[in-house]
Amino acid sequence: MSAAIDTPTRSLTAAPWLCLTLALCACRPAGRVTSEAVTLEVTGLTSFHTELVVEEVTGDTLSLSYQTLPANRPESYGNQIYLWEATEIPWSAPPLATQPITSDGQSGDITLSGLALTEQEYIVGYAVGPDVQDICTSTLIDAGTSETIELELLSVRSDSLEVRYQLLPGALPATAESWIGVWPGQASPYNPSALLGCAALSTNSTEAALTLTDLTLAAGETYTVVYFSGPECSTAATMLRFQLAPSPAR
Repeated sequence: MSAAIDTPTRSLTAAPWLCLTLALCACRPAGRVTSEAVTLEVTGLTSFHTELVVEEVTGDTLSLSYQTLPANRPESYGNQIYLWEATEIPWSAPPLATQPITSDGQSGDITLSGLALTEQEYIVGYAVGPDVQDICTSTLIDAGTSETIELELLSVRSDSLEVRYQLLPGALPATAESWIGVWPGQASPYNPSALLGCAALSTNSTEAALTLTDLTLAAGETYTVVYFSGPECSTAATMLRFQLAPSPAR
């Protein structure tokens, strides 16, 4: 198979769409959960994921559809499609083909052409940034089965919240400078308000629980939690919005 491969590298200085990096977010090791904090009840939760679907395969073309997070601008933020002959993402191996997304709609269709697909197994990945480590969802071409980054809300207290993340096999979140941030209200990672708190992923484990501490969370309010594949806010991969129950009437 022959296909031009042009894998862009991340630049933290040239891109005008960058927002807070890890340093500016002041992400730090988890602090202490205080005994005075109270547990808050979650009454509503909505999750958002990046999705990639195989629509049609021929010997020399691969047609895909994708759905990203609300307000994502795939072309402006360097979103990419990667193709390998494999059953899991081989992160350090050169891809058989890559293709940038050339539209700023948060969902759309794309076709990779000039391929030479055989009876072998292939996997395609969607990256929410210009680096291969930004891949957050993958799909096996023949089986059509997909894997994506999952984020689960485990518990909420007035000074902290605990989440569990599950990544694609072989991902290296600490190496990629992945992080999780929380904002008040129905925040957008692409146009963020003041950050309530964040935590960098300090290990390369693909599945773990993480507690964000030193927060101020209130009953009756809405909050947004986002997992980022890289240091920029434009690499948002999955998102949760949750509503807390109001304080009991006295």
